[in-house]
Amino acid sequence: MPEQLISAGGAALMIAVDDSTVGIAVVTLTGAVSLSAVPRIRDTLMKCIAEQPSAIVVDLSLARLEQAYVLNVFSMVARRAALWSGVQLILVSGAALGGGLSLAARTLGRFVRIYPTLPQARAAARRTPLRRLAVMILPPSEASAHNARTYVTDVCTTWGCTTLLDDAVQVANELVCSALHRSAGDLVLRLELRRDLLTVAVTDDCPDPPGATALPGGPPVDPIRIRILSELAKACGSSPTRNGDRINWAVLRDPNAHPDDLPLGALHRPQLPPPTRHTGRSHLAPWQHHP
Repeated sequence: MPEQLISAGGAALMIAVDDSTVGIAVVTLTGAVSLSAVPRIRDTLMKCIAEQPSAIVVDLSLARLEQAYVLNVFSMVARRAALWSGVQLILVSGAALGGGLSLAARTLGRFVRIYPTLPQARAAARRTPLRRLAVMILPPSEASAHNARTYVTDVCTTWGCTTLLDDAVQVANELVCSALHRSAGDLVLRLELRRDLLTVAVTDDCPDPPGATALPGGPPVDPIRIRILSELAKACGSSPTRNGDRINWAVLRDPNAHPDDLPLGALHRPQLPPPTRHTGRSHLAPWQHHP
């Protein structure tokens, strides 16, 4: 049975969850979607994610969105799901995302795949997602390099990108070891797979690029690490983040992929956090490398 909500203004919103299709949960919203309904929509979607289907399809074809910013709940849930579960979130737009919401829908499309009909969304749910993301927090300890290698091995095996596994493990090891020389805080290891391109990135709290600094009293950054990254990666570099940290990244390409199979510009623009507004552009470290 659907769940009924009373939103602002007295209009009813119905939420129905159908998990009768193996691997796919369909959440149908019927009626007025207002700001007051957002917490229950979020909680419903998070409960569906906890069941670990392959995909969650949210059908908005019978919904009326009262404000554009209620769409933020879907991008937030999609990002959270990508970080710890890998469950895809897909939307069915119908007429709900037209008119004055078309611009907001295009922005939402950066995080969530949107289809006009439910059959199209169901078919998309059975396909491999265009983007996969995995994140691990690493403490500033010697064991972190080993834990990073194990984590990358597990993720690459799960994602089926075994042709990139050895290089990804070595790149992650070099990035983590370099960060441990420079930073005394937690590290964030991030893996992102887009078609045949795998981005390996490590964020640390040192604002300077690799090779420019090391912890006081610690060994200098080994230039061999920089050379290894340049040899293994199709592209690599370093960018500051908005909060003053630095993200160091490398992009690996499946050796069996044909260039025509890769998205335009993918080798030169890995999807990483943007630089600080103060610089106006990414700072390219001495080890910045492009093909």
